[in-house]
Amino acid sequence: MRRPLLLALALLVASCGRPVRPMVLGQLDALRAEPAVAASKSGSPALYAHAESLRLAAERAFEAGDPATADLLGARAEAAYQRAAAMTRRTVAVLRKDKEGARLDEAKGRLEADDKARLDAEIEADKLGAAIAVRKEALAPLSSGPTTPAREAARWQVTRENVATADALCEGASLLAPKAKGLADAQKLLSEVKAKVEKGGKDSPLDASTRARALCLKALSVARDTLVKSGGTAGDALVADLEKAGVIASRDERGIVVTLAQSPKPASFEGGKLTAHGKGVLDTVGKLLAKHPAFAVVVVVHAAPGALDATRDKARGDAAKADLLAVGVDPTRVSALAVGAAQGIVDDPKRKAENERVEIVLVVP
Repeated sequence: MRRPLLLALALLVASCGRPVRPMVLGQLDALRAEPAVAASKSGSPALYAHAESLRLAAERAFEAGDPATADLLGARAEAAYQRAAAMTRRTVAVLRKDKEGARLDEAKGRLEADDKARLDAEIEADKLGAAIAVRKEALAPLSSGPTTPAREAARWQVTRENVATADALCEGASLLAPKAKGLADAQKLLSEVKAKVEKGGKDSPLDASTRARALCLKALSVARDTLVKSGGTAGDALVADLEKAGVIASRDERGIVVTLAQSPKPASFEGGKLTAHGKGVLDTVGKLLAKHPAFAVVVVVHAAPGALDATRDKARGDAAKADLLAVGVDPTRVSALAVGAAQGIVDDPKRKAENERVEIVLVVP
């Protein structure tokens, strides 16, 4: 009688050591199975991949023992899946409009409804992104406690992702308003965390990297307010212009993101040089920025795991920056940085080349 009681008590204690999996992660599995979302995998591959990257980041945050960030990233992934589904429906509606002239009015109605749903999803995603900073300021860091090698490896991965995101956020804030309140403190903490990451070691600076990311996001929000007191529609206008020009863009806490992919083809770079395809996309983006001069640009170069090449990545960042300057973008509002393989979007080893990409982050004023 005493032995079963002790066994039950041991199981109960063991179960209390792991945080409860956020409900939103389970909801994402059901959402991905919905026909409209499943169709967006082929109908809007870039947007679907962005949603998948957010979901994977949420799972990694949870495995690293950070359920608050996992919950927020999961909510952002949910909004991103809805946007991918809306964009797919929009594309289908456009094709149907071209083929079925008699149903033009009905197709227009669907387009308007889907555009509204898409914009609502983007606004909600932006709000959730901003909420990360507020939540991380309010919540005390969770105690790490004892950890296994596998879990510590996951914590290091989340730490590197936090540093890469914080780097882009602080860089955007610096371009918009170099003296924005809180920016110097955020940059100082980020530098300290980057030094610890570079040095390595047994324990990852996960809590410090999360705080650095939050402070950089907060600094970017302050910089935006400093530059434009009554913003809100500038980003929507630029996204609309990009879509009219055939350029696919997504949105996250950094701003509006245009991705120059290497795989699937057509590739955007050959070694460190732009291909005709990559140059065409950048030329279009640069010319549109002439209509929206308040935006700053951060070029973020990503590598695939196991294929790191600092010289090549620097050349790609420099080539993208040079092309934007050549079409008239203000050189004081463009920056480039390489983040290695810290922010992968595909875990499948057979598709790891898809992680190799260059993001053109248009920092929303």
